[in-house]
Amino acid sequence: MLGVTQEQHAERCRLFAQWQKLDWPILHDPINKLGVDAVPIIVEIDESGITKSINPKLEPFLAAMTETRPAGNGESAERSIKRPELTALRQNAEQLNSFDHWVELGDAIMLWEDQSQVSQAINAYRRAERLRPEDASLHFRLGTALRTRYDAYQRDGTTRAQSSYTPFSAPGTTSLGILAKRDQDFRAAVDHWQTALDLEPNQYIYRRRIQQYGPRLAKPYPFYDWIAQAQDEIAARGEAPIELSVALTGSETAHPREKFAEIAETQEEPDRSGRITRDSKGLVQAEVVVVPKQLKPGAMARVHINLQPAFDTHWNNESGPLVLWLDLPPGWETEGQLFRSNMPPAAESEERRTIDFELKLSESAQSPGMPKAYALYYVCEESRGTCLYLRKDIEIPIEVAAE
Repeated sequence: MLGVTQEQHAERCRLFAQWQKLDWPILHDPINKLGVDAVPIIVEIDESGITKSINPKLEPFLAAMTETRPAGNGESAERSIKRPELTALRQNAEQLNSFDHWVELGDAIMLWEDQSQVSQAINAYRRAERLRPEDASLHFRLGTALRTRYDAYQRDGTTRAQSSYTPFSAPGTTSLGILAKRDQDFRAAVDHWQTALDLEPNQYIYRRRIQQYGPRLAKPYPFYDWIAQAQDEIAARGEAPIELSVALTGSETAHPREKFAEIAETQEEPDRSGRITRDSKGLVQAEVVVVPKQLKPGAMARVHINLQPAFDTHWNNESGPLVLWLDLPPGWETEGQLFRSNMPPAAESEERRTIDFELKLSESAQSPGMPKAYALYYVCEESRGTCLYLRKDIEIPIEVAAE
């Protein structure tokens, strides 16, 4: 028995397997190397490696699995699996400059190498994209690699954002790909996933990856609402739950909903007069991702605003939380305008903070203005450096489509 998961984040699959006590191997295929259109599927393969059936009827399949097999000829069926030779793959790709060779190199890095090398995979996929820009599976792979780099950059809470990125490492070098992070990796990932879905609109895997970060209106079900229950039940068994390296966003745990809930509290704008000092040095960097980025009247989008201290800057948690105010012109609807980030227990920290919310474009909206936001936060420059209370104004890039 062998499982394959299409999950972007491997730890979430490990947590589910721990929770459900699954004791068979589960392989991780975040780039859809198998090329499946939908899940789940069952593939029956015999001892010789021949595919006997796909999605067989369950009872005969289970009965066949428990049959007594005839004795073999004594030869071992085991085969050694070797890691791909990246140097050889890279040389072939450079010399032949073919689409398949660049994709093979990118796949080998994504599936076999440490995530610190993900920029090398992105580089390979970019080379393939030049040769075949309309390949849906390539755009999905590229989106997965970009999201992986986005997650890996802030995996342990200690790596800080940089005001500029380090270029891709030259072939054969061993410098960490994490340092090659570019701004807007998450946004670029969603764009490539959307391109993949536009090219193959019936592809279940592509659609679900976008819906994972999209609005409640487009969700078929909550994606990760089981995680808190799993962690509690595993801990109750006396085990330590598998630790998640990437924090969940609100969109990943949200349940489907067609309309906004009523706001229970009165929300007052925290800097109505605009007197808080602007973050002119860029001590905190903002990335905005809108899913989907284009709306028609009556449609809804999920907005992800990610805020990260720049190099040699950290959050001052003793003074107060980060807050975000959403400024909506006529024609837009939302559940609330004032949002607060969670506060870690440490007095200082450097983690990425994400605030996500949903916006709806009114059905009667005509030439609506664009939503804007601003964040207020306490940060300190350098160790024991000056601590400041600052404001960052944020544009929200949403495209309004014609009817």
